[in-house]
Amino acid sequence: MKLILLFTLVISTTTLAMQPLPDYIGKTYQSYGHSRSVYACRMHIHKTVKACSTTSIQEYGCMCTNKDAINTFIQCYAYFQKNSTEAIQFFVNYCENFGNVTTNIDQISDAYEDYVNTGSYTVIPSVVSPVNATNMTVPINQTEYSEYAYGLEASIDQFLTNWERSFFYGMAMTSYWGFALLIGAVSNWTQYLFPGLMTDLTGPVSNWWRKNITMPAAFGSRKAQEYTFFVRFLQGYMPTRLESIITSGFCLVVIIVLSINTYYSVGNEIIFTNYVAQLRYLANRTGINSTILMPFLILFAGRNNILQWITRWNYGVFMTFHRFIGRIMFLFVVLHAVTFSIALGVDYYPLMTLPFMIWGTVSTVAGAIIMVQATLFLRRKWYEVFLVIHIVMALLFVIGGWVHINYLGYEWWVFTAIGLWGIDRIIRVCRIIAFGFPEADITIVSDETLKIKIPRPSYWKPVAGGHIFIHFFRPDCFWESHPFTFAPSVEDENTIVLYTKVKQGVTRKLYNYLVHCPGRNAKITVGVEGPYGECCAAGKSQTAVFIAGGNGVPGMFSEVYHLAQNMGKDSGKRIKLLWTIREYRSLNWMYEELDRLKDYDVEVSVYITKPDSDAFLSELSTRIISSKYSNIPDEFDAITTSSIYEKHSFSDKSTIVITSKDISTSFNPESIKEAIRAQLYNVNFKHGRPNIKQIIEEETEQAQGSIAFVSCGHPAMVDDIRAEVIDAVGKHNKRIDFYDQLIGWA
Repeated sequence: MKLILLFTLVISTTTLAMQPLPDYIGKTYQSYGHSRSVYACRMHIHKTVKACSTTSIQEYGCMCTNKDAINTFIQCYAYFQKNSTEAIQFFVNYCENFGNVTTNIDQISDAYEDYVNTGSYTVIPSVVSPVNATNMTVPINQTEYSEYAYGLEASIDQFLTNWERSFFYGMAMTSYWGFALLIGAVSNWTQYLFPGLMTDLTGPVSNWWRKNITMPAAFGSRKAQEYTFFVRFLQGYMPTRLESIITSGFCLVVIIVLSINTYYSVGNEIIFTNYVAQLRYLANRTGINSTILMPFLILFAGRNNILQWITRWNYGVFMTFHRFIGRIMFLFVVLHAVTFSIALGVDYYPLMTLPFMIWGTVSTVAGAIIMVQATLFLRRKWYEVFLVIHIVMALLFVIGGWVHINYLGYEWWVFTAIGLWGIDRIIRVCRIIAFGFPEADITIVSDETLKIKIPRPSYWKPVAGGHIFIHFFRPDCFWESHPFTFAPSVEDENTIVLYTKVKQGVTRKLYNYLVHCPGRNAKITVGVEGPYGECCAAGKSQTAVFIAGGNGVPGMFSEVYHLAQNMGKDSGKRIKLLWTIREYRSLNWMYEELDRLKDYDVEVSVYITKPDSDAFLSELSTRIISSKYSNIPDEFDAITTSSIYEKHSFSDKSTIVITSKDISTSFNPESIKEAIRAQLYNVNFKHGRPNIKQIIEEETEQAQGSIAFVSCGHPAMVDDIRAEVIDAVGKHNKRIDFYDQLIGWA
C-alpha cells in the first residue's frame, strides 16, 4: 500500500509538472526581463496620462487603447529596450495576454517611428514637462528624461527584484523542511535497519542527546497533558524538545526571509515614498511565501502522507508541524493584507471592488476563523463541529487564495496543494471501498466501554500498534469519521477488535442506541479506512516494557502480541505488559486477550486502583466456565492450596470451585474476583496505583541489555513515565529508550 501511495504521488506530480504553462507563467519569479520595463512604463503612464491615472494599476485596457497612453508607453519602452521589433511585438502580446485587447499594430508602428525619427511626439504633462503644459508635440529633453528613466528603472528594478527574491526565499523555507525531513528519515531508518548499532550507543553523547533533545517536552515535564494559559479557553499541548528546535529553526528562517534585502532604492520617490516602498516589499514577500508554504500545510495534515513512511514520524508529529505552519502562514497573510492596504492609501477602496481583492479578503477571513475555531478548547468540546467548519474554511482559504493570485503565476502552488488534498481523499475512499462494508458486532461492556468486533478481508493485514478510521452507518453519525486503535482478535484471525471508552460524540450516540437493544448488543454496518501507523521500535531492545492505562491497552496488546508471536525461543528477550485499570469489571474488555498470553512468554501485570468496587462485576461471572477455558491447570478445578493462594495474592483461604454452572445466580463478589485471578493465573494482579518511579528503576536494573519503555494511557501517567525514563538515562551502562504511543486526535 505504501508503494502504491508513493507511485500515485509521483505520477500525479509528474502529470502536473508536464502540463503546458501559459507564456506569462514563470516570469513573476524566474526572470522578469521585459517585465521590468513594462512595470516602469505602466507606472509612468499612470502618473502622466490623465485618462489612465484614474484607473487601477491592474487595469490594462486604458494603456492598450488610449492613444496618448500608447505613445507614452512606446517612448518609455523603446528607451529601455532599444529594439523596435521587440518593443512593438512585446507590447501587442502583453495587451492580448493581460488586457484582453487586440491593439492596432499600425498605430504602434507609427508612434515608434515618430519617436525614432524626430525624437518627439505628443506628450502629456509630467515630471519632465512644465506644470501648466497641455498636450503638445515637443522635442524630448533627453537629459531630463534619462534622469527620470534612471530613477524609474531603479525603483522598479528593486520592486520587481523583491518579487524575484521572494520566490527564492520561499524555496529556502521549503528547503529547510526538506532538510528537517531528511534528518528525521536518516535517524529513524538507521535505528530501524541497524538496531544493534543503535542499542549499543550508550556513551555520554548519545545519552545526552536522548535525555535533553529527543525525549523531553520543550519545557517542564508535561507533554501529553494540556497547558492552560491565563484563562481556560487558551489551552495547548507542549511539543517535544526536538519538535520545538525544528519549529524554532523555521522561525529563524522566517525572520531572515522577511528582513533581508528590503533596502531603500534610489528612485523610490518617483513611484513610492520610502515608507510605502518598504510596505510593498513586505506585502509582496509575505504574500508569495504564504502561497509557497501551502502544499506543506496540506501534505502534513493528510492521513495518507507519504512522508510518514519516509521519515517514520507518526501522525502526531506531522500534525504538530501542520498547526505550526498554519500559524506562520496566517501571520504572513495578515502582514500581507495590512501592509498592502496601508501602502494603497487612497487607492484602497476602488481596488477593493475588484474580484481578486474580494477573494483575497475571503481567504483572509477564512484563515482567521480557522485560527479561532482550531483552538484546543473548542476542538475537544465540539470536535464534529470543528471538523466541518475546518474543512469548509480551509476550502475557502485555498480557493480565495487561488483567485487572488491567479494572474501572477503562483497559482501552481495552490494547484499542487489542491492536488495533494484530492489525492488524500481519493486514497481514503479507495481504502474504505477495498475493505468493504461489513457488519460490526458492537457490545456495551461493563457499562463503560464499547467492544467493536469487525470482520476483515483476508488480504487486509492488521498493523501492530496501528489505528483505523471508522464510519458508523447510522442516521445520526454516518458522516463522521473517528480514529480508533485496534488489536487482532485472538478468537478469529479474520477479525479485528476495538475497545473505546464511552465519552461524548459518536460513542455516546452508539451507547444510547445499544442500551435499548437486547443484550446491549447490535450489528451496525461500518466503513473502515486504514490501517495507519506502525509498531514502535521497542522490539529491537532486549527488554520491552509496555505500560498501558485504561483504554490505552488495545494498541499496547497489539504490539505485545505481535512481538510475542515473532520472538524466537532463544532470543533472550523479555516482554512485559503492565495495565492499570480502576475496577475489576474492566477485565471484561480484554479477558480473552489476557488469557491468550498464557501461550507466550509474556509477563503480565494488572494494577487495580479500586479493587473493592463491585460495579458490574456480575458480568464477569460468565467468564468462569471451565469448559470454555480448558487450559486451566488441574489445581484450580478443586480446592486451592496455600502455595496457590500465595502466588495469586488471594484475599482469604476460602475454597474456590470452578464449574460449568453459571455462578451469577449465587453472586459473591469476592469469589468471582478470586476465581478470575485463578483462571488468569498468568497475570500478576496488584491492588493500588503503580509506583512509576519504582517500576522504571526495577525494570532498568533487571534488564540484561537495552531496554525500551512504551506507554499509552492517561496523559498524566504517560508524562510521569517519560519523566522517570529521562531521569534514568545515563545512570546505567545500557541503552534506555522511550516511545509515546499516545496520539491526541483532537
